[in-house]
Amino acid sequence: MKPSQILGIIVCVLLVIIVAGCTDSKTPPQQPATTEKAPIVEQPTPTPTTEQTTPSSSVKQPAPSTDQNKEIPAASGNLTVHFIDVEQGDSILLEHGDDTMLIDSGEIGKGDDVASYLKSEGIKSLDYVVATHPHSDHIGGMPVILNDFPIGHFVDSGYPYTSKTYENMLTTIDKKNIPFSTPKRGDKIDFSSGIDIQVLNPGSTYFTDDVNQNSVVLKITDGKVTFLLMGDAGLEAENAIMQDGYAVNADILKVGHHGSRTSSGASFISAVSPAVSVIEVGEGNDYGHPHQETLDRLQKISKVHRTDLDGTITISTDGSAYSVKTQKNELYKEQSLRPVEVELIVLHLPHQLQKQSQQEA
Repeated sequence: MKPSQILGIIVCVLLVIIVAGCTDSKTPPQQPATTEKAPIVEQPTPTPTTEQTTPSSSVKQPAPSTDQNKEIPAASGNLTVHFIDVEQGDSILLEHGDDTMLIDSGEIGKGDDVASYLKSEGIKSLDYVVATHPHSDHIGGMPVILNDFPIGHFVDSGYPYTSKTYENMLTTIDKKNIPFSTPKRGDKIDFSSGIDIQVLNPGSTYFTDDVNQNSVVLKITDGKVTFLLMGDAGLEAENAIMQDGYAVNADILKVGHHGSRTSSGASFISAVSPAVSVIEVGEGNDYGHPHQETLDRLQKISKVHRTDLDGTITISTDGSAYSVKTQKNELYKEQSLRPVEVELIVLHLPHQLQKQSQQEA
């Protein structure tokens, strides 16, 4: 689907609202089919009783694969994931060798900060940019990113949303002729050799009552180490992903919706069972994020890091173990072979190795 097609849908939705005299329509937006080829690989659905289609295919999917938890060989070189401190908003940078992906860009006014951070990492172009959903605290900085960096491919949830920020972003993408796609649950993103990225949300149909529920959710695997990035997806999306049979277990969880009580349900967090949870949130924000009940749930099962307390959080993995570095915590600032940091790496073994160690003990 092209940005211009989504813009057309937005215009149609506005016209329907005006004609109907209604400002709170619950009619689900319809997405036109597209045959545009993009570096998104459609995968079989893991649910044998469910037929899943994507915007570019109406062919019935084959029976589910039984190897969702099959170990993926570690990629060469380290995968580094930066949870950039943009206050009340999200922005995440993935680096693997020369391959780069930016997921969200923070609120309006934060684009320059994100761009400066990318440049400090020596980044001059981006292979992928992902907009998890069209709220301004996730795409507000996109104008700067779109104008400052050549972009290889843009990934969007595809959910039509009537805001000037979103419409301007789509218009810029269209004018710059940036390849654009709207993947669905089960698709894979061909990011970098040895790095497996699976799309877990949105599903084959959109939730119609909440933009957050249609957030792009990504599960990223490098060897034995797995990240789960939830955008602002909430309880409905969490349940849908699990009900469709997708494995959500992960070592590092980017907590949904800034730690709101509308995300991170008890059954979902139990299934993810993260060792590290990262909350991107602004100090003293108007929403009370993160909510205490969510913090309590996460702290019982994982080490919680927050950008309001820790600043930018950087996690690097070789596919076997991972290390955590935070901007404001001296303990994590240097990753050398000192005894304390060796201990940190041991504590940060992925799930598979932890279970193996327990069995051997």
